[in-house]
Amino acid sequence: METIEHIKRNDNPSNVIGAIESVRQRISVMGANDTENSDLNSILQRWQNKEISDTEAISLAEGVEKNKQDYH
Repeated sequence: METIEHIKRNDNPSNVIGAIESVRQRISVMGANDTENSDLNSILQRWQNKEISDTEAISLAEGVEKNKQDYH
C-alpha cells in the first residue's frame, strides 16, 4: 500500500480517490459515524470541481480522521 506522502507527491487522480477511500475505511471501523462520510464526500466533490488541490484534499480527509480519533 502506498503511503500518504507518496500519494501526495504523485498527481494521479486515482491516488487521491484511493487515499480518501482509505481514510473512509479506517473511519468506518471506528463506528458511530455521524458526519464523517458526508465530510469526505464533500472533500471529494470539492476536489473533483478543482476547488482544492490533490494535497489539500488528502490533508482535509486526514483531518477528518484525526478529529474522529481525537473524539474517541
